Amino acid sequence: MDNKYIYQPCPVSKTLQLVNGKWKILILYRLSFQDIRYNELKRQVYGITNTVLTRALTELQQDGFIQREEFDETPPRVIYSITAYGKTFLPILHEIKKWSETYMKD
Repeated sequence: MDNKYIYQPCPVSKTLQLVNGKWKILILYRLSFQDIRYNELKRQVYGITNTVLTRALTELQQDGFIQREEFDETPPRVIYSITAYGKTFLPILHEIKKWSETYMKD
């Protein structure tokens, strides 16, 4: 067997797997500016449903991008924020934003 045909995963595919779809990128973008409560995040990520937002937040939390802090209050208060690991992705996210602004002008 010729070794040049052995499958080697593309490093970009892992990143795309972690932040797949438009919603996770938008959630991370909003969280890059401030820690935020669920309902405010839902208002800022226009068009997302509760189900999709909850799933995306859970996956981002499981993958270490964000953290969820729950306060023992009535009514319950939950704040989402970016972790140190998640902050390592922010330069990439802001470069995507700059690229988009450049090409949206046309």
